[in-house]
Amino acid sequence: MTEVSTGRPPFKDYPFDISLALKINKGLRPEFAEGTPECYIKLANQCMDNDSSKRPRIKRIQAILFNWRNIIQGMQGILGDSSAGEIKIKKEFEASDKIIPIFTTTLQKHQEVYRSQPIPNLINYDDEVQKKSSNATDSLENFSIS
Repeated sequence: MTEVSTGRPPFKDYPFDISLALKINKGLRPEFAEGTPECYIKLANQCMDNDSSKRPRIKRIQAILFNWRNIIQGMQGILGDSSAGEIKIKKEFEASDKIIPIFTTTLQKHQEVYRSQPIPNLINYDDEVQKKSSNATDSLENFSIS
C-alpha cells in the first residue's frame, strides 16, 4: 500500500538482507507520501501489524476499499447519507489527488532476485547477537590494565 502512495517499492534504498528483516521485525515500516489520506495510512498500518492476528482479513479490506470507492464516487457509504466521517474521507482522497502525482511505475531488472523465505530463528538470532554484544561489553568493563 505504501508503493501506491509513494510510487516507489518499500525499502527501495535498503539492502535486502537479514539486517532489514530484523529492523522490520522490530517495527520499521515504509513511509507514506505527504498528503496520503489518514484512513489509508491507518488501514496500511493495520495490514503491517507485527501481530498477524491483529491484521484485517481480506474480506474486511475489500469492504473498506469498496466503501471508499462509493464515498469518492458520491454514492452512499456504509454509514448512510454523507456522515461527517464519509465527508472527511472524500475530502482527504480529493486533496491527495491534488498533492500526490500520478505515478507510472517502471519495473527495473534487479541484479538480485528476492524471494520470500523463512528466516529460521530470526528472533533467537537477534537475541543471540544482543547477548554476545552485552557479554563482550561486560568483559571489557571487568578488564583492567595493571
